[in-house]
Amino acid sequence: MKNSSDPYCELTLGEEEARSSTIRDSLDPEWDELFEFRGKVGAPERAKKGQPTMAGQRPILRELISTPLQLELSHENRMMGLNMLARNQSIGSATVDLSPLLSSHEVPS
Repeated sequence: MKNSSDPYCELTLGEEEARSSTIRDSLDPEWDELFEFRGKVGAPERAKKGQPTMAGQRPILRELISTPLQLELSHENRMMGLNMLARNQSIGSATVDLSPLLSSHEVPS
């Protein structure tokens, strides 16, 4: 049995997803990566007469931060540099509550 793992992390915020790089042969991985979540562009909505439409605009920062960040850590199944047909094995998951950032003076209303 192998005494190491090839972990990577999948991040989900709302409808957006990102994936970290894979750290090879590590049981104590550290990622130094930056991910940017901008929010998906909303579907067109009909505005009431005399009101501006928000169609095609991204959600405001406050709405994006009120969504929990989901983290899923998995082991990548690879052999000789190729993805295996077997499904990658889940190592663990976590949910990060971003709402405390709403009280930060850096978040615009």
